[in-house]
Amino acid sequence: ADFTLTLPAGYKMGQMQLIVMSSNGSSKTATLSVTNHETSDPEELIHDAADEYTLLVWTGTEWATVSKTSTTS
Repeated sequence: ADFTLTLPAGYKMGQMQLIVMSSNGSSKTATLSVTNHETSDPEELIHDAADEYTLLVWTGTEWATVSKTSTTS
């Protein structure tokens, strides 16, 4: 990945995080590593096109994916 971002545990139940790849003029890839995800720890989500996104909500113990156009590695 050209960029790696890490999302740590949330701090409050219901907290939401929206991650959007705003542009990709340089054909870069951003990998979002989500600590304490509902399916794996860490969950790695790949954003490689403009406007790809991931929307997550903190359940109190883990991040749950609400919606996404990103892919999973």
